[in-house]
Amino acid sequence: MSQVIHEPSVLEWPGEPVETLHRVNGITLHDVQLGASDAPLVILLHGFADFWWGWRRQVDDLAAAGFRVVAPDQRGYNLSEKPIGLRSYDLDTLAADIVALAQAYGRERFHLIGHDFGGLIAWWTASRYPDRSSGWWRSTRSTPKSSFPTSASTPARCCEAST
Repeated sequence: MSQVIHEPSVLEWPGEPVETLHRVNGITLHDVQLGASDAPLVILLHGFADFWWGWRRQVDDLAAAGFRVVAPDQRGYNLSEKPIGLRSYDLDTLAADIVALAQAYGRERFHLIGHDFGGLIAWWTASRYPDRSSGWWRSTRSTPKSSFPTSASTPARCCEAST
């Protein structure tokens, strides 16, 4: 898979986006972040065959609403590391990546918003780490049948509920 790089500097966001690389869960993840460093953390998880750029229209609104927004390139995508082997991409591993990313930002709790396959990863992370997730929201992807409910019906409500 080739790397597709889009510069955050071309976006017309109210603040200055920051690109970072974090060593988490044995790999390096790339992300773009915006918002006050002490604001509640929300992590945006992209869908299959996408990367952080897919969230470019939501990052600034969430940051303006008072959140620290982190949009990572998940494991195997764009500028993040691409380990070999199917076991490197199981749901437990992908969830551990997200928890470790939040820890890299010094956070014990965080909100999750996922699109497409990122919605499944958000659900899986929240269901496996309920003490770490402040809420989650998904779009366009159903989750496996479970008694674990979504926290709210919209991203804004998800993030309002526990800030």
